[in-house]
Amino acid sequence: PVDHHDEVLAATSHLPHILAFGLVDTLSKMSDRDEIFQYAAGGFRDFSRIASSDPLMWRDICIENREAIIQIMDNFLQDIEVLKQSIPAIKHAIHSTSLCMFQHTPFMHPHPCTIQQLEK
Repeated sequence: PVDHHDEVLAATSHLPHILAFGLVDTLSKMSDRDEIFQYAAGGFRDFSRIASSDPLMWRDICIENREAIIQIMDNFLQDIEVLKQSIPAIKHAIHSTSLCMFQHTPFMHPHPCTIQQLEK
């Protein structure tokens, strides 16, 4: 069983680092990467700063906490797939009388307990 501490760190530290590294790595492989990085704004600079941390340290963290990291990555991948599947419906939802489907995604409306914790 995965230790609770490992799960918390995987969710709050390790996953954000892996996402930052993955995004920077993906964009650096694109043919228009110079333009992408030229126009990168503050949020992306935060991502790239996180992604530039010591790769050997992060390799060791991923080895030591692999179970919790894989578990939170699986959860995130499921959520990101829901969001991805929602994107094609945006135009239709905006032009209909129904509520925008993003209203029901956790990305746009986090649980109230989450908001309260973030505000502390």
